[in-house]
Amino acid sequence: MKKYTYSNCKGSKLQKRRVKAKIVLFLFIIGVFLIGCGLTYRWYNKIIAEIGEVVEIKVSYAKIVEGSVEDRIKDIARDMDFKEPDLLVKIAFCESSFNEYAVHYNNNGTVDQGVLQFNSIHGFEEKPLNLEWSVKTAIEWIRDGRLNAWNATKNCWSK
Repeated sequence: MKKYTYSNCKGSKLQKRRVKAKIVLFLFIIGVFLIGCGLTYRWYNKIIAEIGEVVEIKVSYAKIVEGSVEDRIKDIARDMDFKEPDLLVKIAFCESSFNEYAVHYNNNGTVDQGVLQFNSIHGFEEKPLNLEWSVKTAIEWIRDGRLNAWNATKNCWSK
């Protein structure tokens, strides 16, 4: 019985080249697919690891609370006998749109964090992501005459 191989198939050289080109193209596509799957898997694991770290930071400050961020800011201000809770609310809106977990990376390498956007230059680490800590610290700063810490958004909150 005669074996059929590529070398003894009938047809012109052009047909043989086309078959060879199709085989090479098919193998190339399979190779790209497999390489892409491998890279995608590595990128996926890296992204999941990074997201996991971020989620850990956020969850470490999670509390079950009722009320809006605005109401909670006013409650904390009232508990500290702060006479200008509306000022804190305006600053929080202008700095972060009431996002407790807002993070902004500055061009100088520092990071602003939390509802009141405390800058990392002060060494607070993740504490600004805690709403109660942020509001209490802001009240202390304002009482100490450090309202200029929020001068970047003064045009927004001073209206």
